Amino acid sequence: MLWLLLASISLSAQTFPFPGPGRQASSGGSCGSTYLHCATITVSNSQVGSGGVTNFPMLISGTFTQLKTVANGGQVQNTVSQSGGGTSFTVPADFIVASGACVTVIPFEWETYSPTTGAINLWAKATSLSSSANTVLYACWGAASVTTFQGNVNSTWDSNFTSVYHLPNGSTLSPNDSTANAYNSSAVGGSVSATTGQVDGAASFSGSVYLDTGNGQFGVTNSFTFQAWVFTSNFGENASVVGQGLDGFGSGWNSYLGLDAVCSRPVLTLVFGATITGATCNPFTNSTWHMITGTYNGGSGLTTLYIDGASVASATSVNSGRSSTKGILIGDGQGGLPYTGTVDEVEVSQIDRTAAWITTGYNNQSSPGTFFSWSIIA
Repeated sequence: MLWLLLASISLSAQTFPFPGPGRQASSGGSCGSTYLHCATITVSNSQVGSGGVTNFPMLISGTFTQLKTVANGGQVQNTVSQSGGGTSFTVPADFIVASGACVTVIPFEWETYSPTTGAINLWAKATSLSSSANTVLYACWGAASVTTFQGNVNSTWDSNFTSVYHLPNGSTLSPNDSTANAYNSSAVGGSVSATTGQVDGAASFSGSVYLDTGNGQFGVTNSFTFQAWVFTSNFGENASVVGQGLDGFGSGWNSYLGLDAVCSRPVLTLVFGATITGATCNPFTNSTWHMITGTYNGGSGLTTLYIDGASVASATSVNSGRSSTKGILIGDGQGGLPYTGTVDEVEVSQIDRTAAWITTGYNNQSSPGTFFSWSIIA
């Protein structure tokens, strides 16, 4: 009897690796009934633009060793090919981003995933991010029973996006559109090279080639937003980074967001409308990543230019042209203005995004580790 008591005490004092790879958590645990492991993703309200944003595609980036596969000493049990748009490659199957404790899944898209290190870049559609209080999301993973892709690439991007180009992965360029519109682009005039970007990979332009979504695939008729990350050793050139193809003088209109050689500053041009440039000369640092954004409101005519999330110039103009049937061009927005340098994370919207949206986007993409904190629950 004494021997049985001592054996019981010995077993109860032993430490077991729970939860861990390959072990099932009990139903209704802190990570819900399906997933073994979870973490909170807490967005700092100080990083969100004034008034907050809704349906915002938030970048979640970092290296989390728990997200290695079980075979590599991590906790992800199954992998699958990402489906539903964008770029297809191997990603975790048993992983979700949720607005509650592993209950309500929100749409997300993987940009990159390393099963050996747990390094990730993914975009998740946050229903709401507040500028007055921190917002908490959940990442949940580790479920042997989950073997299919749990994200939703197209729905990560709200219906106001017309095209989104991540331009991954640094080795083999993918110029595909992540929205449901599937305005995938292709190189014209040669090949566009893959290189390192602000977020994973990017596209490198030599000044003689560009990416084109094709004729008739896109027509900006009213409000719009163009946005891209740019890196070049020569910001002092007349160049278009992203814009709409030109129908021809008198038969339509186009617009482009690019660079102005007058004093090395960004420019947003509306043909048959206004051209605005950065308020000061030389706002850029050569060979450094900068985010440039241009917005146009078709109702008020307000045109605004941003550098690194901050408004630098605005003007009012009425666009008198008709709708263009040309597609979006990256690296030469209207022909004759080739860009030499690197471009990443091109986003085109059919509304003029708010200042809060643009500021939040810059804060998120320039420093994800400051934008949110990751805290393991189980």
